[in-house]
Amino acid sequence: MGIKRIVDTDFWRDEKVIDMYSSEDKYFWLYLLTNPQTKQLGVYKLPKRIIAFETGLSLENVIKLIEKFQNTYQTIIYSEETQEIAILNYLKYSIIKGGKPVIDCIEKDIKQVKNTNLLKAVYRKIIDGNDERDTFKKIQEMLSIYNDNDNDNDNDSIVPRFVPRFVPIEEKPLNSSNKVTKMFDDYSENTDLRQALRDYSQMRNKIKAPLTERAVTLLLNKLDALASTDDLKIKLLEQAIMSNWKSVYPLKEEKQDKSKQGKPNKFHNFIQSDDNQDLEAMARKRFEKLIQGKKKEGED
Repeated sequence: MGIKRIVDTDFWRDEKVIDMYSSEDKYFWLYLLTNPQTKQLGVYKLPKRIIAFETGLSLENVIKLIEKFQNTYQTIIYSEETQEIAILNYLKYSIIKGGKPVIDCIEKDIKQVKNTNLLKAVYRKIIDGNDERDTFKKIQEMLSIYNDNDNDNDNDSIVPRFVPRFVPIEEKPLNSSNKVTKMFDDYSENTDLRQALRDYSQMRNKIKAPLTERAVTLLLNKLDALASTDDLKIKLLEQAIMSNWKSVYPLKEEKQDKSKQGKPNKFHNFIQSDDNQDLEAMARKRFEKLIQGKKKEGED
């Protein structure tokens, strides 16, 4: 029987996941949390070729995804030299119950890690999290020996430069609506588009999902990607407002009124009529011609 890993269902409602993660990002992140190589500590060996094999992704895609999660989302660190990965916030969700069995498991995982800078990064993430559970305090003590700055040596070059002062990617909502308004005004001179953006921001506030600076940037980038004109961008925003969406999406295609249209024939490129009366009239005329022909043959 395989090892069970826990994934919080709130993952699917996380604002960062909704606004930032693509379908491929979600798939990759769930793989990192649940693949057979995972450890309780969240630090384990994971060669890129194994990722490619188990996920079916190309090696090129795997490399790009690792770079995105390491440099953009800042949720992992990958050691090229030892082929180890550290999921920085893994312990927060992997530990449901504490106790000696969990501590023993974590201690065993720590001893297997080759790049101690990964342990250092996990330690600092625990410090930032301020988790008061006894189990976390004991784990913090075990990892504290790897936080000695005097021991920073050979492996420093393979650890991303943000690690010593790691800052989580989660952002606080912008405190002032003036900042949001300024970003909207800088984006376009079209007053109608600016107003649509303000209306969208107000809708986000009403559903208790206020825009962050990062979310505004992503929103504007997505508008540019989906629409080439201001009018279309306004329609996208209006659709999102009406649906209480946390992002913008392509316009829904208007359903054609097929009741007034003929149905395409599957074998020929013409329109069939739904009115059976025409067909019945044609059948009657053909039948009458056939009868008339029979009568003539009889007369002859």
